[in-house]
Amino acid sequence: MEKKLTADNEIDIYWYPNRQTHSFCLSLYVRAGVLYESEEENGITHFLEHVLFRNINHLMNGRMYREIDKLGLYFNGVTYKEFMQLYIIGAPEHFRQAADILLRAFEPVALPVSELETEKQRVKSEIREADEFKSLDYFAGTFVWEKTPLSRSILGSRGTVSRFSCRKIAAYQRNVLSPGNVFFYVTGNVTDEEIEYLARQAEKLSFAPDTGTETERRRNMAPVPERFGRRDGRIHVKNSSYCMIQFSYDLFAERFTGAELALLYDILFSGENSLMHQELSEKRGLIYSFSPALEKYCNIGRLCFTYEVARKDLLRSLQVVRESLSAVGTDMEERLSLVLPEYTDNAYMVYDDNENFNWQRAYESHIMGDKSRSIEETKAAFLQVSPDRLRAMAGEIFAADNLVLCIKGDRKRVDEEEIRRACGADKKGG
Repeated sequence: MEKKLTADNEIDIYWYPNRQTHSFCLSLYVRAGVLYESEEENGITHFLEHVLFRNINHLMNGRMYREIDKLGLYFNGVTYKEFMQLYIIGAPEHFRQAADILLRAFEPVALPVSELETEKQRVKSEIREADEFKSLDYFAGTFVWEKTPLSRSILGSRGTVSRFSCRKIAAYQRNVLSPGNVFFYVTGNVTDEEIEYLARQAEKLSFAPDTGTETERRRNMAPVPERFGRRDGRIHVKNSSYCMIQFSYDLFAERFTGAELALLYDILFSGENSLMHQELSEKRGLIYSFSPALEKYCNIGRLCFTYEVARKDLLRSLQVVRESLSAVGTDMEERLSLVLPEYTDNAYMVYDDNENFNWQRAYESHIMGDKSRSIEETKAAFLQVSPDRLRAMAGEIFAADNLVLCIKGDRKRVDEEEIRRACGADKKGG
């Protein structure tokens, strides 16, 4: 069962011990990302993630990676649209050393200008790669999340990154790495004594009275685009020499439980036995690559999937998608029976992966703000989902006027009216 300890300086520490495993995962979560960034600071959270690693190494006289290797630790970070995670995985006997390393993230950024410029070049290279491989995602995001911060890239742009100074990064670090805006989450083989050590070390951190971020501003509520849930049926085309499609459906997340969304997502899109992968790839051979995603905030979100297809098969693939989504409810009982065991029979397997379990618990309970549940309670939530409920959800989500359709292809050869008819987007939104 999850436990909680609050340090004297108001930093929360949550942990879910499991002495049966042979590792721990220690994570620092920061409520920051493009959801909270201004246009001018777009990408600053992701850049801070990079800078923190370089700054910790600098503070350790360039020996951080040597120490990590010597202790057999794994240290990594990732930035999402609404939070940043830094985490260390290792053997239980090295928990205290890992804690000491991670807590250095709070020490003020004091990098030489040359090191900051080197990190800028690394991030700009990452941006160039992302522009090549994720250009359709970025393109679609400008229409799905139009005129909101969520339409921007997590990475920022080469322009915004170029303008980040040491002073600006240090100020941003003080702002977001503050009590009320951060928390620790620990999973795996860890004792209460080790958690107390983490708390004692965390209590040594000092924060200026004016650096705390108001909790209300960090509630993971996405700004709602003007036409969200009532799209106009337009087809958005990005000129390209090859053909890729992204279907994106608006999601009023407050209307559905996490269990309901997970099951519907798995039935339709997750894995080789999912409906869409079977219909597009296995049965007809129209596609090979297939990338689904569920992007969710406390109030709204989207369900999307992307695939590459030969130009000659474009219309046929759109028809298959339309037909498949229209008929999704016909064998829902059987499909539900195929995906449900992952969450019921295999429920306790989540303990075997400390990294994934750490992220899952922290995200659901403390980023999304859901009630913290035991494994048995979680199983019960999935068992309560009925085929009729999933049918009703599918009917609501996959409505024609709820679709944002984006295509990468030869603009001159794209007949938008033909495409609209093929995918069922010929009805105008409200």
